[in-house]
Amino acid sequence: MIKYLAFIFLGLISLVVFLVIGLWGFYTFVEINNTIDSDGGYGFNIGDSKAVSYQKANSLIEQGELIGFDYVYPKETYNLTYSPQNVERVKEHFHRWDYWVLTGVETLQSERVDFGFENGVLNKIRDVGNGDYISLDKWPLKISKSSSKVEIGDTYSIVYEKLLTINKAYPKLRIEAANLSTYRLPSGALAEEYYLVKDYTNWNFRVSSNFFSNSITLTFNENDELIKIHRNRYAFELP
Repeated sequence: MIKYLAFIFLGLISLVVFLVIGLWGFYTFVEINNTIDSDGGYGFNIGDSKAVSYQKANSLIEQGELIGFDYVYPKETYNLTYSPQNVERVKEHFHRWDYWVLTGVETLQSERVDFGFENGVLNKIRDVGNGDYISLDKWPLKISKSSSKVEIGDTYSIVYEKLLTINKAYPKLRIEAANLSTYRLPSGALAEEYYLVKDYTNWNFRVSSNFFSNSITLTFNENDELIKIHRNRYAFELP
């Protein structure tokens, strides 16, 4: 009996030791949860401007140190873009999402019209009603003036200007980003894509495509100066 209890006791001690070593190994070799608020690290420097940080991100992506921008919850515009709004209210945000939903179109056939974008141009117009999706080349059909019709191939800016005109014929028109719409981010921190992230206080970068959680987050203050670099990882970084 005593030997049996001693065996159980030793087993429990071994389990505790194993757990302690396991947790130590996890937090030492697997997890990185590091915040830098002075000097710099990971290729960035505290105090740099957004423009300079963006240029450094471009170099790091070209060198393979970063994969690219990753999604950051756009709290500054989320409540605005994901609820029906007047067209005028989404002017500054229209180019950021790849799928928009129009309601209040006042037709018997449809409940809404969907616009889908790819590579900066409109590639999908869908007339939606009673569960049916009808693909269109241009919209709206009842407006006779061809220059006012939204057409496949139009850029974001052209579509938006046409919507302002169409809004006069459809005064109840409202627009919102679709629930599964992808927020557009720079593909490689190219100079011409800077406008997509210049208004945001947090930039998130993917370090590796191998692991779900492997990122660097930059935080900027109201003067567009880098004030915090946060490194997060829950996986081994293999050479």
